[in-house]
Amino acid sequence: MSHKKALTLLGSKGPIYILATRCFFSTDSASKVSNLKNTNHFELVEMSGWSRVVLTPDPSTSLAHCVSADFDMSDGIAKKFKKKFGNYQDLVTKGLYFQEEGKVGDIAVLERNESSFVYYLITRENWWDHATPSSMRGCLMQLRKHCQENGVDKLAIPRLGTGADRIDWPFVKRIVEEVFKETDISITAYTYR
Repeated sequence: MSHKKALTLLGSKGPIYILATRCFFSTDSASKVSNLKNTNHFELVEMSGWSRVVLTPDPSTSLAHCVSADFDMSDGIAKKFKKKFGNYQDLVTKGLYFQEEGKVGDIAVLERNESSFVYYLITRENWWDHATPSSMRGCLMQLRKHCQENGVDKLAIPRLGTGADRIDWPFVKRIVEEVFKETDISITAYTYR
């Protein structure tokens, strides 16, 4: 049974509200609790924070955002990533590589440091196109694969797909939860709203 509860924590700048999903409350015996098969610790936490918060996590946290295959990055959070990490040519010089073919549904990866990466999710062909649910799912599956193969357990993202991709966040959030539910990856989704 899944319950939704809002947790309130007292932070240094006032209360912090966290929506916790998949919280299990049980008064049953330990034998019933031990029958739970999912021992993974996936969590998706939503927090308020401007782009500077998304772009400045601790060194062990990887970053991900959506781009078009043309790597235009001239609007929204992609523009901020471009300013911080460089345009396509700069990224290639720094070691950007594609997980598979560099087409829609794939991801491009830039090593941030020894333990984290910057992921570019290629969700559409051109900057003027819109993403599709299948392209978003394909990118997220590639992202999960790379994270698991490289020991990534913390990921900071903007609300993927809600800018130029024009997909509603609740829909994308469900896809993220489905794709990452059987992992140990903690994802923090930031919004400026």
